[in-house]
Amino acid sequence: MKINFRWLVQALAFIGCIFFFLKIWNKSKELLTAFTTSDLILFGIYGALFLVCFFLMAVTSYLKQKSNGTLKNPIPFFEKLLSKLGVIES
Repeated sequence: MKINFRWLVQALAFIGCIFFFLKIWNKSKELLTAFTTSDLILFGIYGALFLVCFFLMAVTSYLKQKSNGTLKNPIPFFEKLLSKLGVIES
């Protein structure tokens, strides 16, 4: 099994998704029982971090498919993003 940087990023993003989803789940229960502004702010922060982790998983999966030649439907947003980051050439 070849472990590379993409695999590491994807594994950490997956763990982050699980962690932040559990935080969101618990915080939503707290918001239903005792609403506070600080809980709402934490709920938003956890939601944003979950979305970042999910986005990282999507981008790394896209890169894997692109490098393996198995990408069937290119996503224009990812193509532009990866081109601007210098990961791929357009």
